[in-house]
Amino acid sequence: MHATHSGLSLFLLALLHKARHKAVIIHTHTTPQDVANSYFGANFISACLKGYLGFFYNLADVCIAPSAYTKEVLKSTLNIKRRIAVLSMGLI
Repeated sequence: MHATHSGLSLFLLALLHKARHKAVIIHTHTTPQDVANSYFGANFISACLKGYLGFFYNLADVCIAPSAYTKEVLKSTLNIKRRIAVLSMGLI
């Protein structure tokens, strides 16, 4: 998929690639916990994101998480059943 897409277009692209039997790799940078308690109405949006992100990330053949913590959140909170690889974007 292309990095220039976001939001709904990325979701539709993932569905299109799945329909064409192509591999889908999704970077799982966003979790509902990232949004919760951050601004007015964020907890409502966080609850909505939980369902959407769970469905979206489970479309992937492989999910890439930026940390081991995010990987655990994906498994425990979003119930991601796909393979999750941790690839840190930080400096060591």
